[in-house]
Amino acid sequence: MDRVLREAIVKKRLAKSRPRLKPDHIAKRLSWATTYRDWTVKDFERVIWSDECSVEKSKDPRQHWVFRESSEKWLADCIHPKEKDKGISLMVWGCFWGKRKGSLVPITQNINKTRYIRLLRRYLFPVIDQMISFGMQPEDILFQQDNAPVHKAYNVMDWLERHSIEVVDHTPYSPDLNPIEHAWVELKK
Repeated sequence: MDRVLREAIVKKRLAKSRPRLKPDHIAKRLSWATTYRDWTVKDFERVIWSDECSVEKSKDPRQHWVFRESSEKWLADCIHPKEKDKGISLMVWGCFWGKRKGSLVPITQNINKTRYIRLLRRYLFPVIDQMISFGMQPEDILFQQDNAPVHKAYNVMDWLERHSIEVVDHTPYSPDLNPIEHAWVELKK
C-alpha cells in the first residue's frame, strides 16, 4: 500500500483545522452562493468590503522552508527562531471597493458598538462619497462586514439602516467570502 501511495504522490499530511459547520451554516453558504452566482465583476465593485485585523510586529505568518538532511535539523542555518513574547500588536480597520481603497484606521481601544459606529461615521462616509463621485448611485452601494458581535449589534444595524446603507449578508465561518482577507495576509507579511 505504501508503494502505491508513493507512486500516486499521496503523502501523509496534517488535517487542516476549521470550525465545524452546522446544517444551518451550510444552508446559508449555499444560499449566498446561489444569490451571487450570476454577479459580474461590475456588480462586486459596488460592494465596500471591510474588516478588522490584528497585526503583530514580531509575528511572521509565512512558513519557512529549508533544504537539509535529517541530522541537520538543529543547525543555526536550518532553524527559524521565534520570539518568546507576543511583541507589539495593533488592531486596524480597513475597507476597499473595486480597485480603490479606503483608510486604514488604527484601533487603539477595545472596539464596542459605540466606537464602531463612530469609526463608520468617520471613515465609511468618505468612501461612499468617493463612489458617488465616480458616478455610482447611492442606492446601488453595498456594505459588507462579517458577523462579529459588534457588527451585528442592534445599535449598529439600526444606524446603518437609518443612513440607508445596505449590508450584504455574510455567512457564518466564511472569511473566504471577503476578499479583504487577502490584503490582511499581505499586511501581516
